Amino acid sequence: MSKVLKLAAVLLILTVTLSCGCVSKESPKGIEVVDMAGKKVILSEMPKRAVFLAGESWIYALGIKDKVAGVSRWAYKNPIILKIDPNVKEIPSPGDMASVNVEELTRLNPDVVIVWDEPPPYAKTSERIEKLGIPVIRIGHIEKYPDDICKEAKLLGKVFGVEDRAEKVCAYLTEKYNEIKARAPEDKVKVIYSFTSPNRIAAKDCSYSEYIKAVGGKNVGDIFDGVWITVNKEWIIQQNPEVWIVSYYAKYNESAILNDPALRDVTAVKKRAVYKGSYRPLHHLEPYFILTVMEYAKWIHPDVYKFNLSEGEKEFLSEVYGVG
Repeated sequence: MSKVLKLAAVLLILTVTLSCGCVSKESPKGIEVVDMAGKKVILSEMPKRAVFLAGESWIYALGIKDKVAGVSRWAYKNPIILKIDPNVKEIPSPGDMASVNVEELTRLNPDVVIVWDEPPPYAKTSERIEKLGIPVIRIGHIEKYPDDICKEAKLLGKVFGVEDRAEKVCAYLTEKYNEIKARAPEDKVKVIYSFTSPNRIAAKDCSYSEYIKAVGGKNVGDIFDGVWITVNKEWIIQQNPEVWIVSYYAKYNESAILNDPALRDVTAVKKRAVYKGSYRPLHHLEPYFILTVMEYAKWIHPDVYKFNLSEGEKEFLSEVYGVG
């Protein structure tokens, strides 16, 4: 074949190829991730209309508010989020993991929904959403701090194309956590963490137990397997905790412990070292878990951790969420 004919053949092939769009329009590769529950999720493209039914503060930590179509209704009452975004109520809400409004959710036309599915009712909600044909990404399933929080950050960073920002947030949280942990004294303070009642306490697998250990405390409930365990007052008196932390979800406050005659000889009561945690909803899923760790550090070893909690929060909100 002559050079002229070869050239003509090449031009013909190129013309046909361009006309069919094979060169100028490549099909999207999509995004494939394994979520925090170990489930593989494939998205056809980067989300543009995500709904966060959990982990809403990640929206601001990663700077992806422009890619969000909806949030859990609990975001409207979250004091941390209200400090970050006082206008959060302008973002529509289809409910929450306990009571999602399916019609409202579908009306938002989400291309992905971020959920926390560890409580069994929440797992059913996640399955209902998946049956609608909407991709679901599960966060949570945190077993180790700060490693799994970083894993969560990097998961969302990949999904929303903000890997660099996720790395920066992870680096900051790791540095702060390790800095606090490194200062923890070897002399462990006995701590009890009570939940829905004063005798419903944190056991070995509770995230609060890990926080307590990180700052030089010893959770007296660690002898029990599981997340929560119910004990009697006699057992508490026998363990004689030196610090008592009450869950922010509890409907009772410090006075219920301090004014209980049966507990008057407990060291935490005698020292009045009974504290109620600040309201930070589901902080074990969020970057602001570090604020709770700082709070526990101050309560458990006030002689070691002399930082100002208010100033520490301001710095944190600035570094992670860009507030101030």
